[in-house]
Amino acid sequence: MNLFFTLDAETVYRKYYRKVYNYVYGQLRHREAAEDVTADVFVAVLEKSGQFRGREGAGLSTWIFSIARNKTIDYQRRASFHREESVWLVPEKPSEVMGWTKADNSLREPGNPVIGRVMEKLSKEERTLIELRYGLGLTNDEVAGIMDMKANTVSHRYGRLLAKCRKIAGDME
Repeated sequence: MNLFFTLDAETVYRKYYRKVYNYVYGQLRHREAAEDVTADVFVAVLEKSGQFRGREGAGLSTWIFSIARNKTIDYQRRASFHREESVWLVPEKPSEVMGWTKADNSLREPGNPVIGRVMEKLSKEERTLIELRYGLGLTNDEVAGIMDMKANTVSHRYGRLLAKCRKIAGDME
């Protein structure tokens, strides 16, 4: 069954835009770049809608976030190739950019500078895992589908990653 026969593109966009943007922003930490990549994600979703063979819910979100992850990686590769590294120099706070509140995205809570500094000390893969699980609220199974891992592996990596984050935060105090 093709989901896009029952849900129109506008509904999918409205339902997933903020989560996709939050994920992309968390990876790139630059508003304009996140907006461009998010737009690319939804263009790809629209263009590839005929290829989606799943159901609404976890299947659709996993498919969309896989596209978001791939588009973000593509952007980072292009930026690195062109030496466009300025996106990492002055990260913006989502609340300043979009008027978002603490409740909209607690992972990057602007009132807690420690979270931003901890995220900066993580590798790209570690940031991706944190963003998928805690920024987007995906399950281990959904993250495993996106990251091409087993759910058990994702669970173990989260345990180690959270311990690492606590250590980094403790070292900053």
